Amino acid sequence: MNNSQIQRANSGVTEIVGRPGQVWGNVVVPAGGKASMRIDGDILRGTVALNLGLETKEIYTRIQKIDSVEVVEGRIWWLLILGIATIIWLVGIVPIILFFVIKQQWIVVHSGSACLVLFHKNTNQAKQFSQTLLTMARQLNAPASVPRVNPTTNPSVNHQRPAPAAG
Repeated sequence: MNNSQIQRANSGVTEIVGRPGQVWGNVVVPAGGKASMRIDGDILRGTVALNLGLETKEIYTRIQKIDSVEVVEGRIWWLLILGIATIIWLVGIVPIILFFVIKQQWIVVHSGSACLVLFHKNTNQAKQFSQTLLTMARQLNAPASVPRVNPTTNPSVNHQRPAPAAG
């Protein structure tokens, strides 16, 4: 794929910014700090800076290796657990109400070796980013153009019926 094709694929949203997320088992939890995902040519660059700059990391993933992208909106389950655990003191009513009121949105990019999670505020921007990312992955993974075979030079492609046998 040449640069002009990559430029056309990048006409959508090429960067999304938010908070980093961590995966604990099957649960996605937001972490403090700043995170971003940016498309740089044929690379997805993830940058994470945790609170106070104690930990920073950059993750480079080839867009060709991306398996899927999830755009998720969900509840904060630990609020429900906290509310149920403290319902005896009536303080638990507040976290239970918050569980039903507050939603979070995040995007997850799955590749063979990494799982990038970013919590965001703008769902439309996240959807456009995921579409841009998947479009580029599809273009980068498309096979090279196969040369067309001329039907007159290849008799197996020439769709003529054989002459009937004389009898």
